[in-house]
Amino acid sequence: MAVNGLMHKLFASGVAERRATDIAFTDGFGTYITRYASSNPASIGTVNGWREMLGSFDSNLSSLTSDEISLIIVLLDRYLVSGGNATAKS
Repeated sequence: MAVNGLMHKLFASGVAERRATDIAFTDGFGTYITRYASSNPASIGTVNGWREMLGSFDSNLSSLTSDEISLIIVLLDRYLVSGGNATAKS
């Protein structure tokens, strides 16, 4: 899996952004995912549910592979655990 390719997709779709010393999920994506998960909790239990959610945020994300979606979930978990400070150091 090409992580750089995935990051490009996330930047282009407004899911993530570069900051001074790190990469972070955007506030807009954070708001969207919180609302989506609150109203559709069962859907985020599967890769296809995540694909549907991401695709409804930006249609270009509906074609992500299962590996790419799994990596997004790991990055999001790390981001939330770190208090929203960083997904990965640049």
